[in-house]
Amino acid sequence: MTNNRTSEKQQVHRLSRSLALTSFLTAIIAFPIPALADGPHLMSTKVAENLYMLTGDGGNIGVMIGDDGTFLIDDQMAPASPELLALINQLGGEPPRFLINTHFHFDHTGGNELLGGTGTTIFSHEMARTRLADGGDIPLFDLSFPPMASDGLPVVTFKDSMSFHLNDDIMRAVHTPRAHTDGDLVVFFEMANVVHAGDVFFNGI
Repeated sequence: MTNNRTSEKQQVHRLSRSLALTSFLTAIIAFPIPALADGPHLMSTKVAENLYMLTGDGGNIGVMIGDDGTFLIDDQMAPASPELLALINQLGGEPPRFLINTHFHFDHTGGNELLGGTGTTIFSHEMARTRLADGGDIPLFDLSFPPMASDGLPVVTFKDSMSFHLNDDIMRAVHTPRAHTDGDLVVFFEMANVVHAGDVFFNGI
C-alpha cells in the first residue's frame, strides 16, 4: 500500500474495473439469503495490532480497537448483532464509535439499526445510503429489501473518499465505481498495511 493518494485511487480504479464482472457473477452464484439457519457464529482473526477480521454467515467485518474508540467496517446480518458486540467486548473494545458500510447489502448492514440506535455514527458512500433509504428488490432471487429505519441509515456520506485518523493509524475509504454495487468502498489501513475490500473482491469462489 502506498501513501500517495493519487496512486492509491488509480490502483483502486483499476481494481474495480477488472473485478466488476467477476463480482457480479460471483454475487449471482453466492449471494447469501437473509437468514441464519443455525444462529450467528462469529470468529475473530488478528491481522495486525488491535486490528481484527471477524468472519461468520455474512460479509467479513473489520474491527480496529484503540484509545480513540472502536472502528467497525460492516456489521453482517441483524441476528449477529448481540454476538458481534459481545465479541468486540471480549477483544477489549468499547461499543463501536464509528461504523462504515462498504455497500448497502443486508449481509453488510444488518446491524445498522441496533448500532445506530445506540450511538454509533454510521458512514457510507452516498449511493449506499440512497439504496438503504429507498429499499429495493433483487428479482433473480425474489428478494425484497424494505427501506431501512432511520436509526440504521448512515448520517455521514461522501462521494469519492474519506479519511479517519484514529488509534495511531489512517483509514482511507475510497469509492470503487462500477463495481459490485454503485456505492462500494474499499478501506485502506495505511499504517497496518491492511485492506478491507468489502464485496469488490471474493476469496475462494
